[in-house]
Amino acid sequence: MVDTLENDWIGYLAQGFSGLPRSADDFFVKLWHEGRLQFSGRSGCPDRFDEMSARLVCATLHQRERLLIILPDRVPRRPALLFATGLIMHGLDQMKVSQFGGQVLYFGSTIGIRDQLGNVRVGDLTLDAVFPQVHLIRQDPSKTRPITPSHHGQPSSLHLPKVICVYAPVDPIAVLKQHYADWIAIDCGDEPTLRWLPALLGYACSHGLPVVAWCQSALSESIADFARAGIKVFHWPHAPVSFVSSPPAYETASTQGHESNMTTQVTPLFLDGSKLADVTTPLQNAYHILARASQQHNGQLSRDALHLGWSYLRSVESLPVPFDLYEAEARHRWGLKSIARLREGLERFMEATRPIYPSLSADLEQAAAHLNGALEQIRRSEPPLWGALTRLCVSDVPDGTACLIVFPSTARKQLFAFALLARYNISEDDLRELRIWLMSPKDLHREVVHRETGDGDSGAWEDDILISEINLDWEVLLVGLPSPTLSARLEPALRQRKVEILVYPYQAPALACRIEKWQALLNVNLTENMNILSQLGGKRPSSPPPELPVRLKMGIPQTVTAEPRSTGQPSARDATPLWQPNDPIEEVSWLLVEDEDEPLVESILESSSEEIISDRKDSDEKLAWVERAIEVRFDGGWHGLFALDDTINIVYSGADGEQVEERYIQSLRPRDKVLFIHGQRRQSLYDLIISRVHQHPAIELHLALVQRWHDDLATSYREWQRRQMRGLDELLWEMKKRGSQRESVLTLQQWLRGETLCPQDAEDLRRVAEILDMGFVRQYYQRIYRAASRLRGLHRGLANRLNRWLREQAAGIDAGNIGEIFDEELGLSLQDFRDSILILQVKSVAAKPGPFLRANLGLLERGEGSE
Repeated sequence: MVDTLENDWIGYLAQGFSGLPRSADDFFVKLWHEGRLQFSGRSGCPDRFDEMSARLVCATLHQRERLLIILPDRVPRRPALLFATGLIMHGLDQMKVSQFGGQVLYFGSTIGIRDQLGNVRVGDLTLDAVFPQVHLIRQDPSKTRPITPSHHGQPSSLHLPKVICVYAPVDPIAVLKQHYADWIAIDCGDEPTLRWLPALLGYACSHGLPVVAWCQSALSESIADFARAGIKVFHWPHAPVSFVSSPPAYETASTQGHESNMTTQVTPLFLDGSKLADVTTPLQNAYHILARASQQHNGQLSRDALHLGWSYLRSVESLPVPFDLYEAEARHRWGLKSIARLREGLERFMEATRPIYPSLSADLEQAAAHLNGALEQIRRSEPPLWGALTRLCVSDVPDGTACLIVFPSTARKQLFAFALLARYNISEDDLRELRIWLMSPKDLHREVVHRETGDGDSGAWEDDILISEINLDWEVLLVGLPSPTLSARLEPALRQRKVEILVYPYQAPALACRIEKWQALLNVNLTENMNILSQLGGKRPSSPPPELPVRLKMGIPQTVTAEPRSTGQPSARDATPLWQPNDPIEEVSWLLVEDEDEPLVESILESSSEEIISDRKDSDEKLAWVERAIEVRFDGGWHGLFALDDTINIVYSGADGEQVEERYIQSLRPRDKVLFIHGQRRQSLYDLIISRVHQHPAIELHLALVQRWHDDLATSYREWQRRQMRGLDELLWEMKKRGSQRESVLTLQQWLRGETLCPQDAEDLRRVAEILDMGFVRQYYQRIYRAASRLRGLHRGLANRLNRWLREQAAGIDAGNIGEIFDEELGLSLQDFRDSILILQVKSVAAKPGPFLRANLGLLERGEGSE
């Protein structure tokens, strides 16, 4: 039952939709109103949002326009249905003029569209027929459909356009020049940003190519790319609603449990305490100095120096655990940086900038002095965030509610859980009994997707991994001020009724700016939506639009004591006055600093080869800067700066022909050929695979199980080592007593570092789980082993197909079978990865004196570069 306000805005938009071209076509009516278009996946039947989005797609293609649709949720059928409608209507137009289907280019970042279209049916026609290769996913080969002429006025697979899938291309313009496209489909998914998107949009606009795009996150930076290109953006509100003009058949279960007028209350939670000023005053002084310096200096050296200064500040103020424990554990957690090493690096850059940028060096010295003072106080009294979080972890949670404490990265969540166990003997299982969950943004995203989609393979997800099956309202606590990169991934958190953000008082202006931006991005503008509908041929109503409720509103700020708890008493949260932003330029300059704790797609391996014992150092032992770098210039105008211990894929001639091997940059020589994975600092084929398949339902559980094994092993071993004062030699001896064939401590080191997916012997998983008391791993070790084996198979399939393709190229053979599938379940072919790969020849290799910030090395650029 919809309320009056909902009826008002639905009726208002319905007037615009009613006049859109193609919506009244007989075939469109048959598709949507007579139920000809069906989706056989687990995400439910088509609903009114699907039909309205399909109308937008048809109108856009009819007018040869360009449009981005921000979808209302992450239900997987929505992209498939709107894309399928565009393909079907395009095929119908081709059939009317007795032509074949033409060609559509589909751009995305993760695989899945083939699988989704395989679930879309029009009568007995399945939409996976649009792909140029035979694609059988979990189907009986005997049921392969022949290509037949059309019947009953329906387009056949002969008339449907062929779809060329392009994933994360190095050069999207080259792809467009190589493949003619009747129109372009762009799947932004819920990716925070897409590097290749601006060039693609610019070319499409300048050449008048129709574009239909969709996005699942209203906070994605990709939306701004469409707006800058002058492309229309239609923004659906988040909550599904019932359109009164739609047929009753579309009132499905997928719209239940949502409220169209739900408002999220965002409440700042300020740290407070008698000794807090001793920490916040020097932090605030350093913050202002760095903000001022960031406005005055440019150039690589100064940017690197300031970046390191900001990293030092962020690391000190965001310490989630006691300092000594952080320093001891940081090198074991991917993405964390030792504060001592950051301070050492800042001192090195102060020295390097002193003769060139004396004023910058002086600013950095002042900022470092303040940060050193704050750090000394933290060492004496423990970090404010740690004190506040230990109190919040024993606060009462309202009945029927789950408290989700969301850390900026997986590493910080793991570190806090370990510290809580080591200091207070409180485990994550203990917290769950209090209805408190520790999470990373990736964990929360997974929870929200499974709750929204109702994707029913919940039996495969144990309660230890997912809480979506538990009937509780969620209250989210974000730890620390979100950076711009993190903000783009927080849209799932901002869909909940109540969100608290734990920050220092001096961060209030920056937080106010961030919330104001979130409000602008999440609130739906009905006037802009109606303008788009009228431009596409819809009818403009004479009445003004109704006023929608705000999507976000500010709660009354509260405080939480920042001193570590001495008892189990819950912390007090007292109201404090509202604030107004201060100097916006200064605040925005701080917000430009990125949070590097966790890549957008987290790697599960430190090495791409499990058989080779790596001599690479732990992440903490790698300094944040390097004294020298190697500049490599390639053909085609590509160049890049690399650390001496970076690796790259060398293409060499072996006994079996052309092959790929990962080697150090220092080994490069002119005329060498390399395979470079564009946009990926760590040149691992595992990382490339994961970036494509990490959101696929068939692989998501495998990745979660392997990651859980890595996390539990690291945490349980540290605790076993601390309690029993034993090390890897003793662990190996205990395993051999239980029948393990492992002979070297180096093998166990690889397990701990995450350099192997899992042991080659499944029983070794059980043995180590018994010794270290890893309950989850002990119970599910067989499933973890099968998950790792599945990922190894994907790696072998891609590596073998890649080597075969290189041999064919070297022999001058036209690799026409690049679309040949090497993984039947996922439908993966080399083509799905080829557009992200560059085969380049080295022109020159030269050492460059530093210092250089390591975080800014390892990526290719095209252009002049430094000489």
